[in-house]
Amino acid sequence: MASRTDEIVTPETAIRLYLTYLKDPSSLVDAVEVKKLEGKLARAKDPLVRLRAIAALNHASAADPTTLIEDFVTHAKRWAQDQGVPEAAFREMGVPNEVLRAAGFGSTKVLRGNKAKGTARRSRTTPDQLTSGVLALTSDFTIKEIMELVGGSQITVRNVIRVLEAQGKIVFAGERTSGRGRAARSWKAA
Repeated sequence: MASRTDEIVTPETAIRLYLTYLKDPSSLVDAVEVKKLEGKLARAKDPLVRLRAIAALNHASAADPTTLIEDFVTHAKRWAQDQGVPEAAFREMGVPNEVLRAAGFGSTKVLRGNKAKGTARRSRTTPDQLTSGVLALTSDFTIKEIMELVGGSQITVRNVIRVLEAQGKIVFAGERTSGRGRAARSWKAA
């Protein structure tokens, strides 16, 4: 993705880029930059030059949601109020509860079901939504906390955590005890 360090992001651009990322993260990858880095890697002979070229190519080949989430959080609430867009519309577009909460939206429950009978179900959470939600967290977290804040089943959350840990985006932060039972493993952003 192109660097936006000096670029001023309008609220509409911030919303558009983040929603685009949620729908298809690969669409925000700068194909020209990736091609250029692939060429550098192909020409590299020295092992350290190759190592750096591989690292740069890996970085350029995946959209990093950190800035996108920050821009969304900064602009979403005000933009939504100005445009008459309800929080539920963002949720329907796949914006994780943690990101909505960070943006200042109030109601972030995602429950469906027959309320007359007292039953309710969470809507399905995709691995991409979980990834965005996990990367939006500013403090350490456990699997149970991700399930409560963002959604997803225990298996899906575990898989997303394994992938993010392997990518070096999160790191193991230790174990937390609550006084009863087994200590919960926790992670934090790298």
